[in-house]
Amino acid sequence: MARRAMSTMEPKSVRRLVLTTLSEMMADGEVIAGVPTRDGRFTAWATGPTATIVKIAQDWDALGRDPDIGEIVWFARTRSGPIP
Repeated sequence: MARRAMSTMEPKSVRRLVLTTLSEMMADGEVIAGVPTRDGRFTAWATGPTATIVKIAQDWDALGRDPDIGEIVWFARTRSGPIP
């Protein structure tokens, strides 16, 4: 999805922007990373923003392509309202 929205950017630049944006959103407390459970709840990863970004980057590398929605991680909002 990010690649389509930024189709004129180099792939490495898109990846860097995505990871930087996610890192900032987690550091600012806007979102938490984790996975959905079978019962519809959300289980947060027990890692901070830096370790989470490292894991996402490693899993992205292991895929060998851009991840699809939900393939590596899900995010839950920690606050209501629009993300600034």
